[in-house]
Amino acid sequence: MNNRLKELREALDLSQNEFANKLNLQRNSVSLIENGKRNLSRRTIIDICEKFNVNEEWLCNGTGEMFRKDEKSLIDKLAEQYQIDDFVKSCLETLVKMDLEDMKVLSNYLKDVAQNYAMKQSHASQQKEDTQSNLYTLKLTGRGGLIETTVDKDALIKAAKEDALKDDSDDMDI
Repeated sequence: MNNRLKELREALDLSQNEFANKLNLQRNSVSLIENGKRNLSRRTIIDICEKFNVNEEWLCNGTGEMFRKDEKSLIDKLAEQYQIDDFVKSCLETLVKMDLEDMKVLSNYLKDVAQNYAMKQSHASQQKEDTQSNLYTLKLTGRGGLIETTVDKDALIKAAKEDALKDDSDDMDI
């Protein structure tokens, strides 16, 4: 079984460290198993078979194919359930092969992208709401700096008309 573990790891194109990280093991544990100094636990056998779609009969006894062909992978199931296109499916397949450090870097990057997108969506949504309602945002610059306020359009028009009427009546007093 030890040689098959190394054969599997190499078929997956993973270093001992990457393989260990995906199974929540220490790198030296993988090395000890591959060198025949330690045996695979039942739990680890199950984890390997589930995580990498490995045929348990092959892993334990060397019979049959290395990978299960009769079952769809989890990614295939997700792609079917959520109608994921080939590009996203390929991204997911790459993601599950990444080591933890690379996954953290990608995760932080994607969080930043998602945050920026959410801020843009929120800003666009706010602008749309302001446009749809009777609110205007006035930005006035003076000696004290920028003053920004939101006013009701109808109230602004009413105040402007009152000022115009007041100016007209002032003109008539002359």
